[in-house]
Amino acid sequence: MTRLCAYVENPPAVLLSPRGARASAELSRRFANVRVCADNQEVLDHASMVIVAVHPQDRVAALTGLRLPDAREVVSAMAGVAIDGARTLLGTRAPVVRVIPLPAVRERGSVAVTCPRHSGVDTVFERPGGVLPVPDEATLDVFQTLTSTLSTHYRYLTTFTE
Repeated sequence: MTRLCAYVENPPAVLLSPRGARASAELSRRFANVRVCADNQEVLDHASMVIVAVHPQDRVAALTGLRLPDAREVVSAMAGVAIDGARTLLGTRAPVVRVIPLPAVRERGSVAVTCPRHSGVDTVFERPGGVLPVPDEATLDVFQTLTSTLSTHYRYLTTFTE
């Protein structure tokens, strides 16, 4: 099962699927607003905004069969999966916003690139480092391609310095 994350209210209640049980349990222990749900469907049933952060190759297994009401907001962090593809996979007409949260966002040191602009999503990603909305998916795909090379670049630098 793949982890889904949902922001329900402000300050956000965070609902996690049980995948990555150790990390989920640790987060729920550390933060009073984090709760681990029984499964992905329970996350969807109680969320107003759903963040789908699965590896693209795992998306069919993770999302097939889930029921997502059209009234939900969906944030897709699935690399290379277009908005229409995410919407089709989830069987919904819900708004879908693609996002590229760069690794430095963990330390509030980088913006999240989003498409299209969405005030609710922008509010969520402003807190950990800011938002850079781009005008279309083609532009987002360019950012995704460029940012995907960062890990390889850092591995190269580590190897070089060692």
